[in-house]
Amino acid sequence: MARGVDARDHPLLQRTQGRTRRAPADGLIARATSCGSLRSLGGQDCPSAVIAENDLALSFVRDDRLDGYSYVIPKRHVPLLADLRDDEASAVMTMIRQLATAITSELRPDGLNVFQNNGIVANQTVPHVHFHVAPRTVEQMATWTPASDAWSGAVQPVEPRRELAQRFARHLP
Repeated sequence: MARGVDARDHPLLQRTQGRTRRAPADGLIARATSCGSLRSLGGQDCPSAVIAENDLALSFVRDDRLDGYSYVIPKRHVPLLADLRDDEASAVMTMIRQLATAITSELRPDGLNVFQNNGIVANQTVPHVHFHVAPRTVEQMATWTPASDAWSGAVQPVEPRRELAQRFARHLP
């Protein structure tokens, strides 16, 4: 029998420590966190549409979509869910709930997917814990698969994403 792979030993998920910083005026998420691996979440080189932040968590509109699909991340670089501290887990989950309410209030989707892929074998492609908050329609029920949410590679213009983020933010406490 073949030996199992421990995804925690994969180089993509090597743990690093860093300082948490406030979000800069240019909206570059990688500068607002201690993580340099957020490029594929719309971070390092891509001006982002931040919806909300607190000392421990940040939410933003996905950079390749304009349908409301968003992410919630801890600000500290944390590769796996179990690595979150209790205060970070609480801040992230509170932000997820608030964002889900805001998206529902603003867009009136038929439903929402909220999910997190934890580890390489669970299809985690970015080595930073991130939760997907994705509005869904009845029409998507018949055709949606996890592959439907793969990053398209085409970054949408920042201004429409920032406008969408502002619309969501109006519904936050």
